Amino acid sequence: MKRQHGNCTETERKKSAEIKKRIEAVKKVRSESTHEPTQKLAETPYLFGEIRQTDPPYLLIPKVSSETRRFIPMGYVEPSVICKDSAFMIPNATIYDFGLLTSTFHNAWMRSVGGV
Repeated sequence: MKRQHGNCTETERKKSAEIKKRIEAVKKVRSESTHEPTQKLAETPYLFGEIRQTDPPYLLIPKVSSETRRFIPMGYVEPSVICKDSAFMIPNATIYDFGLLTSTFHNAWMRSVGGV
């Protein structure tokens, strides 16, 4: 079975009543928009308006973390995990990037700059 558009085929989209309902709702909202590019997106209501997801695993960093944490929680996640606006993503991050961002030095700097 050929995958397309975010790893979901048209057949798979049509199988679920809930998915069909949500796709129709997105199509309606986009069609009724006064913004022309949004109206054009109504043609593909099963896709995000802007696809920024990477194919390889990426480094996920929360935008907000508790000031009582010694380290900011972060890690590599699979591309099947959608990065929301509550986090930053670093595509193609290396182990060096991960090491620097999880270092005691970086976390001390974050406490100074971010406050505590």
